[in-house]
Amino acid sequence: MKILFEKIVRHKESWWMDILLLSLPIFIALAPELLGFRVLYRMDLLTAAEPTFSFYQNAIRAGESFLLNPISFGGFPTILNTIGGLFYPINYLFFR
Repeated sequence: MKILFEKIVRHKESWWMDILLLSLPIFIALAPELLGFRVLYRMDLLTAAEPTFSFYQNAIRAGESFLLNPISFGGFPTILNTIGGLFYPINYLFFR
């Protein structure tokens, strides 16, 4: 029983090595994103959010209503579009 207790205590002292070994493959797989060499969400931003931002920006500059996009799907209510972030205050800096 004493030997088992000593093994448990010895293993308890090296718990940080277990965490390091488990996190190392994750860090290697995500190294370009974590070190800033590549952006993980770049393609989603370009394909989904950028057209919505462009529509908001063009509608505001032209003085038109941006609540309905007549080009998309035969008339899409952009107020319901969560990708564009219509009610997010920081986005108004980008729309102008």
